[in-house]
Parts: sequence; C-alpha cells; structure tokens
Amino acid sequence: MAVLVADLIAFAPEFTSTDTGVIQSAIDMAERRTAREQWLSKADDGVSMLAAHILTLKARPTQEAKGPITAEAVQPASRAYAAPQNVPWGEAWFASTNYGQEYIALRAQIFSDRIGDCL
Repeated sequence: MAVLVADLIAFAPEFTSTDTGVIQSAIDMAERRTAREQWLSKADDGVSMLAAHILTLKARPTQEAKGPITAEAVQPASRAYAAPQNVPWGEAWFASTNYGQEYIALRAQIFSDRIGDCL
C-alpha cells in the first residue's frame, strides 16, 4: 500500500491547508527513505510519521533550524543556541517534532523486534 495525500491529512489534519503538491513531495521523500521490506505492515505508519515530520520542519521559521534556544535575555538582547540539531537522520533531528519522536519509537520497536528474533 502507499500513503496518499488524503491519508496524511487524516493522520495530521494540521496540514489540511498545505498545498497538496508540497504534501505529495514530503510523502515521496519519506517513501524513498522507508524500506517497506523492513518496515512490513508498519511501513505506512513510518512514511506518514516521517512525511509529517518533514512538513512540520518545513513550516518552521528558519531561525528555529539553528537548534533549540538554550538561553535568552531581554536586556541586553541576547540569544544562545544549542549545537545544530537538524542534521538529517540524527536522533536530534527526529526528536525536534512530535512526529519525529513517534517515528523514532516505531523504528526502535520494529528493529528491536527483528534483533530479538535473531537472538
């Protein structure tokens, strides 16, 4: 099965007003990064979570892409950022959205199940 734009909107309704071409692009990107033969019956879940994660990051202001704010002062104006957290495919990159966190949890479940089967 494949994830359709309507499926993603049902899963993440906050993207209802997002252009369908942008949603399809995120789905396509997530599909290319999800090995269905490894994810098996949970592949659509993984694709949906990853696509929603990508769309969430795309909607954020560029300023947030620097990493989480670790300190901020009003007077004098000052802001400090943590080390860049959005390096693609790093755990911190996934952890930066709720969808990415769900993706990490599902991925851990899928692959820990497989490792357990091999022991």
